Amino acid sequence: MKKISLLGLFLSLFLNGFGETYYVSKKGKDQAAGTKKDPFRSIQSAFKHLHPGDTCYIRGGNYTEKIDFPLQGSSKRRITILNYPGETVTITPKEVRGKWERFSKSIWKIPFIGTVQQLFINEQSWMQAAYPTIQEGTLATKDWLPIDASPSKKVTVPGIEKFKNVSGCRLVGICGRGLVALNGTVIQQNGNELKLENDAWYWSEQTKNSYLGKGKGYLVGSLAFLDAPGEWFSDGKYLYVWPPKNVHPNKLSIQARTDQSLFNLSNSAYTTVKGIHFRGISLQSLESKHVLFDRLIVTYPVPFFSFVQGFDRFAQLKDGTCTQPQLNSGNGVSISGRNNTIRSCIIQHSWGDGLTVWGKSQTIINCIISDCDWMGTDAAALSISGENQIVKNNSMYRSGRSILVHRKLKNSHIIFNDLSLAGFLCDDLGITYCYDTDGDNSTIAYNWIHDNLAPFYGAGIYLDNGNSNFKIHHNVVWNCFVGITINSPSNDVELFNNTLIRNRFSMGNYAPGKTKLKRLATSDNYTDNDRTAILHQPFYGTSLKNNLINTKTYDVLKNPKNKDFSLHKALMVGAYPKNFNYWIPGSHLV
Repeated sequence: MKKISLLGLFLSLFLNGFGETYYVSKKGKDQAAGTKKDPFRSIQSAFKHLHPGDTCYIRGGNYTEKIDFPLQGSSKRRITILNYPGETVTITPKEVRGKWERFSKSIWKIPFIGTVQQLFINEQSWMQAAYPTIQEGTLATKDWLPIDASPSKKVTVPGIEKFKNVSGCRLVGICGRGLVALNGTVIQQNGNELKLENDAWYWSEQTKNSYLGKGKGYLVGSLAFLDAPGEWFSDGKYLYVWPPKNVHPNKLSIQARTDQSLFNLSNSAYTTVKGIHFRGISLQSLESKHVLFDRLIVTYPVPFFSFVQGFDRFAQLKDGTCTQPQLNSGNGVSISGRNNTIRSCIIQHSWGDGLTVWGKSQTIINCIISDCDWMGTDAAALSISGENQIVKNNSMYRSGRSILVHRKLKNSHIIFNDLSLAGFLCDDLGITYCYDTDGDNSTIAYNWIHDNLAPFYGAGIYLDNGNSNFKIHHNVVWNCFVGITINSPSNDVELFNNTLIRNRFSMGNYAPGKTKLKRLATSDNYTDNDRTAILHQPFYGTSLKNNLINTKTYDVLKNPKNKDFSLHKALMVGAYPKNFNYWIPGSHLV
């Protein structure tokens, strides 16, 4: 192990041009020299000394500072920030310190000026006070209340009348077909009927079947809702906590996430950040170039948030000029600029996106991204736009809506990924999803795409209305409502060598008005399903060639139980590769 560390140090020195080496330690001081024996105490203090070719080692411990500093390396002399070998570095929100006093038998309070976005007790994130009491991040509505939402922005919530006044609270609900969550601030209460304030287009008569009507929901934002261990509430002046197991707050580690909980390397260049853990921190590097995030572990990148538009994150500006998702409040770990890489990172537990990427020539490779979109909005494990992007060898799973949203993505490649378990909260979605997008020769290929849990229309690969210029091939899609959907109007799409098994329907299509598909070439695909979907045969397109339909899956595929989905040699069709081995999840991690 020592030899490997020395070799790594030698390579670092070689690649970085023998720059300076600095150290940060919880035992250091900010007026230090930054040496191993005299380290800095804060990370930001060290950053102010870094120049091209320099390396900064951070010693083990929890760091609770706000970091907002661009780093400028060069193409031949990168700046490198990493954990000291064998030591765990975690960047977290600040501890809540001061004098706690009893508010009631079980609830304690402490002066706290400002907005608390998320609270961690002994490193576990707890749900803010809600009605009914729910756990954070369950991705299930079983504990929510039955509600009924109308186009007049009035919502009936049985039982809410026992609270005298809930004005100022926020409601979240999944209603109608539940395409995305509703969200609004209560401005008036009349018994069990609440009047909400929200300008989103889906509060309309025309969309009531998709978004409104009967459903389930919950409310947050009242001290009156604080009725269970682990819950908390903040009014901008005091923080109220019901400690788990009624332990005195002074015996707990309590950390409050605020807008100061930030690690921001925006406008950086030629910089590597490696081997660091982030918990409850907004991590971003916007308008940067050649930045590498390597082997990071990021948990809780996005706290509970409010929103106006639950769907269409690109419609943030009234003049319609927004083509990038900067203004979306549900962005996760955020990367933009060009030629940046996110490699071998783990990103988990997000109310919004896990990872949000835009710009040019970014690479997301060998990452695990899971448990995202707890809010049930237009978010995903990965939301990516821009051009010339590569998404390769990643495992992404468990999301309230889609797993990978690639709207406004051009000339890019989504390849060799394992994508699964979408649709925990919403309906009418794809594990991969986009609409109104010119893919500009984008590729979706060699992926495993499976287990969409949406109750009615959960697709594996979903090109919604208005897409063009995609090549979709050599994917295996299983356990979805429909394997692949390409809605009209779409054109110039090639669909070949895909394997669709154990889906309720193999393909589907929705054509609003008199719109039509143009130049959809469907060839050399296999399905075990001969049922029609949305008035179409198992395979459809403007040209059909060499597609195979055989309902005896186990006679056709070599070993589907062990995820060998290749066809027996005697049944090879078209250009299906004879010796192709599908990527095995987990094998990419080192």
